[in-house]
Amino acid sequence: MAQIKEDIKCPSCNNKMRVKRKLILSDEDLPNLVNKSIFINKCNKCNKQVLVEYPVEFENDNFSIYYDVKEIKHKYKNKICRVVYTIDDLKEKVMILNDKLNDIVIEYIKHYIISSLDNKNDLDELRYNGIQDKTITFTVLPTNDIVGIPLNIYDNVITHSKIKNKKKYLLIDEQTYKDYFKLK
Repeated sequence: MAQIKEDIKCPSCNNKMRVKRKLILSDEDLPNLVNKSIFINKCNKCNKQVLVEYPVEFENDNFSIYYDVKEIKHKYKNKICRVVYTIDDLKEKVMILNDKLNDIVIEYIKHYIISSLDNKNDLDELRYNGIQDKTITFTVLPTNDIVGIPLNIYDNVITHSKIKNKKKYLLIDEQTYKDYFKLK
């Protein structure tokens, strides 16, 4: 994949350091995206590891996700297209879509889980964690507890809802999913 080089200042020692940025990530980059190592660079002067967030596109045959892009240049037909503004959102969105789940429905389910939890005071947010043993799991932040719902509940929500499909890049999160989702 194409890369560009960029000079930045190390936040620790102010040394000028050159970082390589990938312009487009693919499925082979997923492990490094999940652990965020794709954004980690090492300063050649102080040897500190520096997190360098930069705009990037994650693309495969089924979807395209832009991370913090001011101007979207591509338009895809027959692809799910999303925009995200944090690395954690990028990671979560890629995991959801790679698992062939509907991210709008996942946001609805997260809202449902949050509203049904007894102790909401300890909850900052839920993050999609994957599918394990026919259960969709989520990490509760900041406690890192795991909660889940059976996959068949997801299937029932899909069956009994109406989801608007748009052919443009959308931000789908805990607020905006409501614009595209309705239970029948």
